[in-house]
Amino acid sequence: MRILYLAHRIPYPPNKGDKIRSYHHVRYLAERHEVHLVAFVDDPADFAGGDALQEICREVVLVPLDRRRALARGALSLARGRSLSEGYFGGEAMRAAVKGVLAGRTFDVAWAFCSPMAEFLAQTNAPLRIADFVDMDSEKWLQLGAFSPIPWRWLYRLEGRRVAALERRASAYADHVLFVAETEAAVLRGLRPKGVDIGVVPNGVDQAYFRYEGDASSGAPLTILFTGALDYGPNIDGVLWFLREVIPLLQRDIPGARFLAVGHRPAPALVRAARRSGGTFEVAGSVPDVRPFFRRAHVYAVPLRMGRGVQNKVLEAMAMGLPVVASPLATAGLRVDPNIHLLVAERPRDFAAAVLSLWREPSTRERLSASARKLVAERYDWEKNLRLLDSYVNRGGVRGMARSA
Repeated sequence: MRILYLAHRIPYPPNKGDKIRSYHHVRYLAERHEVHLVAFVDDPADFAGGDALQEICREVVLVPLDRRRALARGALSLARGRSLSEGYFGGEAMRAAVKGVLAGRTFDVAWAFCSPMAEFLAQTNAPLRIADFVDMDSEKWLQLGAFSPIPWRWLYRLEGRRVAALERRASAYADHVLFVAETEAAVLRGLRPKGVDIGVVPNGVDQAYFRYEGDASSGAPLTILFTGALDYGPNIDGVLWFLREVIPLLQRDIPGARFLAVGHRPAPALVRAARRSGGTFEVAGSVPDVRPFFRRAHVYAVPLRMGRGVQNKVLEAMAMGLPVVASPLATAGLRVDPNIHLLVAERPRDFAAAVLSLWREPSTRERLSASARKLVAERYDWEKNLRLLDSYVNRGGVRGMARSA
């Protein structure tokens, strides 16, 4: 089959949640079909990823996305009664790129990654159209509004309502809408979009890369690790909250406890907090290999108060055998059992108590580590979950068959 894959961000390097998912989808589809990829690039350094993608795709077309111009388009879209998101990821450049790829070709499948890209499906000639929303972005904006001061609270809540309208409207462009977890799919079902099949394709973990090699942290001071994009609002909020509310409680019992955050483009607020911490809190930016940090840590903390979908960082930590303490929100999209695969905590004193229990009880660490690794192997294997894509590509669908008639 010939597939046109449209992404709001180049899926390489796969170093953050959305790019990890889109990369694995593109790789899997390209091994079985002829894939033509069209993607925005919002970081000039990512243009280098085009070479890696060109090795697996028949064609790769990259569209520069200037963030200032995109924000201006988004503001204009908001003023016109639509969402900032669809203006941000809209524009003539992407429409022209899609038109160029379509010229003289017919496609069997058109695939859009994330809801703002779904509008471009209507521009294609494919009889089967699939939109991977991943998660419900509208819920992220509403959560952000709940934790933000005025006037940002009003703006984020407005964007949340506008994006919810976009998600319902965008689903009409597709025969199938996919999500990373059933919790996300249920939200769209609640909006009752007509004539669309809603399905779930879970994420996975590269277990050959994130593999357990034993506990190398013995004898070191208590080290708590967080990984993720450190320029992303929910991650910044969670790290600062943990540093402010939980670390002081831990240091009453363990004065040498350390908190380490690893991820690309650390926000200035995190850098300032590290400078003021006197060594208690450290920030490492982009690193060539995150695995050594997992192996040196004792506990992996995921103190998110905002966010949706599946946290890949949790799966990676579990695959590496590092015991996890996470907020309820961080585990909402995962099929895990608290106290069996990880510990769940929400209030500061509960987070601190959970971390202390893992530090003081090696048997608990070992039990959680073993059960978590087993769970990842059974439920979150990339190749096993990616095979679900075949059923959607080959299924057709009522509207898809009608278009090709």
